[in-house]
Amino acid sequence: MGSNLDSDHASNKEDKKSISRALYMLGGMLTNWMSKTGQSLTLSSTESECTTISYGLTKHIFQQMLLEELGVAIKPGFILEDNSGAIFLVKNN
Repeated sequence: MGSNLDSDHASNKEDKKSISRALYMLGGMLTNWMSKTGQSLTLSSTESECTTISYGLTKHIFQQMLLEELGVAIKPGFILEDNSGAIFLVKNN
């Protein structure tokens, strides 16, 4: 079970908000996807990616809990992220 999360900092030309995207995979198959404009302005690409990670993790955890409820325990899952600043902040509280 894995999730691929990404964000484009200030890519919306009209209001300079970031666009977040996520793909949720299970057994190599796409189970869910998301693409949305952020609700607030972010000051950096790292902040934008951290916001996307936070939102994406809630969906990832929900999917794990749903599978557990159905009797399929798949742990641990993995999250794919490409922003080194966001990875550092997630790993180091």
